[in-house]
Formats: sequence, structure tokens, C-alpha cells
Amino acid sequence: LVKMATGEEISAENLGGARVHTEISGGADHLCADQTQAVAKVRELLSLTSPQKIHLHKYEPQKPEVSPDTIYDTLPTSPHQGINGLKFLEAIADGSQFIESKKNFAPGRGTNILTGKIRIKGFPIGVICSNAAGIIFHEAAKKVAEWVVRCSYEKIPLLFIQSSPGYMIGSDSEHAGIGKFGADMVRAVSCAQVPRIQLVIGPDNGAANYGMCGRGYKPNFLFSTMRARTGVMSGKSAGGVLLSIEQAKRKAMGNTMTPDEINEFQQKMIDKYDGEAHPFFCASRLLNDRVLKFSEIRDWLAMAFEVSLIKPIGDPTFGNLRF
Repeated sequence: LVKMATGEEISAENLGGARVHTEISGGADHLCADQTQAVAKVRELLSLTSPQKIHLHKYEPQKPEVSPDTIYDTLPTSPHQGINGLKFLEAIADGSQFIESKKNFAPGRGTNILTGKIRIKGFPIGVICSNAAGIIFHEAAKKVAEWVVRCSYEKIPLLFIQSSPGYMIGSDSEHAGIGKFGADMVRAVSCAQVPRIQLVIGPDNGAANYGMCGRGYKPNFLFSTMRARTGVMSGKSAGGVLLSIEQAKRKAMGNTMTPDEINEFQQKMIDKYDGEAHPFFCASRLLNDRVLKFSEIRDWLAMAFEVSLIKPIGDPTFGNLRF
């Protein structure tokens, strides 16, 4: 390229190699022979800097009273089955202690999301955790919006544990205000200035991806487990919706689908959507930061919150929530 542009003949090393930028251009500060030497140099330089301050009081860490391995017994194999959020929190929280907020609010609907506080390796954390089937009713959306605002004013970081297929739909839900309360939830989550981390442990579909602080809302870190399935909808739902569209199109053309064609089309859509929702597929496209084993969750969450808390926490700015 240089020869074509200027006529100069020069090797890549002499044009822009490591020695050029450390000895001539000044574009780099240190010359290292290999990666090991480079890492050692970084450690040496960091040892001379002032310790970084964590902008949150850290308590004495405690181990959970139950083994983290109980998560394997707590979570069903199928990602589309409901979960026991309380037992999951007991397995990752210091002392297995979860202080729940609005515990008795709207049983069976408001309890599809748990809100409260835990500590992870000494860090106090505000938790928003999917529970049971994880469907977000308007009562749960109200509860989450209030909790996120409260934690933001207390400047406590937030952990979103996501296992929700979406917000509840239908006339009853719409008339109860799911659009309004869902918007409040989304506004609160998107505007929160505290560190936010999402951990996906199940279905992660539709608007619930946003309401539970998905990638679009730029959480500080986003982790998935092997149960995570992130997509617009599940493969089964997509198969049904797209099949109805295809059937209507074929019928209008006078070419009705046979039972075999129906099964083949539906299975093709299920395989496509479920495959693209897999955590490894998402990781390959930078839609999560790491796929965690259950035994790694506490360590990685603690490390992620510690890194996130080096930056000062901003003041709350939520604007006008709807009445």
C-alpha cells in the first residue's frame, strides 16, 4: 500500500513495528519481548499507582449457608420451566440471607418477580429476580419500578436475575395498565445511575429482555448460564406465529399446506429460533460477556460489582413517571 501510494519500499516492521513506536515515533512506552514480559510490566506499573477506591461500603464476606451446588437441584433442566427464585438467591447470597421487599404484595402475580437485598462477598446488592414462571404482570412491574428507584436513591448497585418469557398480554392485562406500569419499569431500569448487572438463568424474551436490563440498556456486565435462551420469542412461539402466517399466504395462493409440510415448517422455525437463542450463539456476537457455570456465579458477580464500583455513582435522574 505504501509503495503504491508513495513509491517507497519498506518492510512492515520498519514501517510500524514495535521498535519504531518505542524508539522513534514515541507511540508506545515500553518494548516487551513476549506476552509474559508484557503482563509483568503491567503489574509493575500498576504497583506504583494509588489504590482505587470502591464507592460503596463493603461488609465482611460470608459464605452461603447452602452449597452453590444446590443450584443444580433448584433449577429445572428445561429453560422453559419455572424456577424457585428464593432458593436460587439462598445459594448465591452471603449467609444465604435475602431481605425481601413487598413480600406479600399481589400473590401469584406480584411475586413473579422478587425484590430485596442480598450481599455477595460483602457487597450490598439490590436484587430483581424472576420467580416461578417469570411472566411480568402489572403488579410485578409496579414493584420493580419502585424498587429500582429506591435502590438508585440509596446508591446501591442492582442485580437483575432474568428468567422471564415476557410481559403479560391480553385485555385484562391491558385494562389493568400493563403498558403504563411496564413503561415505568423500563424507564426506571434504563435511567438508573447505579451499577447494573444482568444474569440470565432462563428464558429472556421480548420486552422482558429490556425490562430486566438486557444488552440494549447497557448493563455494566451481562452474564448468561447454559439455561439462558435470549430471543424475541421462544422457538415454539415463533413456530406457531410464523406457521399461521405461512398457512394464510399459501391458502390465498390456493396451495394449502399438508400435515407433513406443517410439521416440517414448524420444526424448522423452532430449530432456528432456539438455536439463535443459545448462550453460545449470543456470546459469539458479544451479546453476553461470559457464559457462567453455576459454581462460578458468586465469584464473577463479586468481581464484576467491584470493578463497576470503581466509578463514582451518579445521582438519580428518572424524569416524570406516569401516574
